[in-house]
Amino acid sequence: MMNSPIMYISCGDPLSVNFEILFKTLKNHSEKKIIIVGSFKLWEDQHQKLGVNPQLSPALISEDFIPKDTGVYFIDLFSGESSILQFIHEPLSPNTQKRCGEIAMISLEKAAELSYKNQASLVTLPVNKYHCSLVQEDFKGQTDWLAERFDQKTIMILKNPELTVALCTNHISIREVPSAIKKETIRSKAMLLNSYLKSIGILHPKIGVCGLNPHCGDQGVIGDEDHDIQSWIHEINLAEDIQLLGPIAADTLFQRSFREKLDGVLAMYHDQGLIPVKALSEEKRCVNITWGLDFLRISPDHGPAADLYLKGVAHSGSLEYAFENISQGFQSTSQNIHQQSENTPRHLASSVMENS
Repeated sequence: MMNSPIMYISCGDPLSVNFEILFKTLKNHSEKKIIIVGSFKLWEDQHQKLGVNPQLSPALISEDFIPKDTGVYFIDLFSGESSILQFIHEPLSPNTQKRCGEIAMISLEKAAELSYKNQASLVTLPVNKYHCSLVQEDFKGQTDWLAERFDQKTIMILKNPELTVALCTNHISIREVPSAIKKETIRSKAMLLNSYLKSIGILHPKIGVCGLNPHCGDQGVIGDEDHDIQSWIHEINLAEDIQLLGPIAADTLFQRSFREKLDGVLAMYHDQGLIPVKALSEEKRCVNITWGLDFLRISPDHGPAADLYLKGVAHSGSLEYAFENISQGFQSTSQNIHQQSENTPRHLASSVMENS
């Protein structure tokens, strides 16, 4: 168990609630080693305008500095840019949007690099996908970017205190989902979810697999994809050390009486999984976990909320929940990720959330 693990934070989109929720969250987490990676001028500007947590004053450090003491530190990636505040006072334009994307991507790249290098955790604050796509045309989200950047198989997991939901497919259009659901996709994602659940102390996880079609196709009346999924699940259960149940119609699986019998859920597509887990998250206590990297990545489960920028009313519950889970510590394993089955990370969350 590691005490006061280092946490790198990427700042995300500048025209967002990111700094506001960070100011609020840092009030209660002074016992950690927190390193924010981004623009210190933007930090100071919003800190002054919002007046939240006025005593907060991070120590400026270089990217090579590893703190021994708990506290809040800041790596300023834009110290040489005296005009960095100019664009946020201009009307929203393509140039402004692209600049936001550039700042977000630079922060993400450096924070991820340092998390990997120093075996630390990574907290990613929300980005605007459109702004980032103006910088990197194929950008579809931080989860997908991290998997590509580190060339590793990952899974997106949304978690609240009573429900763990992972996705077979991430950020693709609904018309692409059926052709993306294959036996190997289900097997790979299910094994990663199984690995995560075991890492938080569930010895023999029971994983419910959502059907693709309404009512799992009603024996082919609505679609026959779920017949294939059923056969694949049977074959995967026989071949792997895993317990998959399904396919189960999502409107049945997410009922309390059913989901309470499960340790995790594998949803076929984005909204099938995210709608129930977010709807069941009280006080916005839900986080997004990327599992399969060499380091733990965790993020609030919401977007940048540009409409609430500088209004001082943003809810910090999701980010606070992420911090709470990181503070519970991580178990280390001496085995490298590439020597483990199914990409299990070197850092295993010893108790990322309460067991389902």
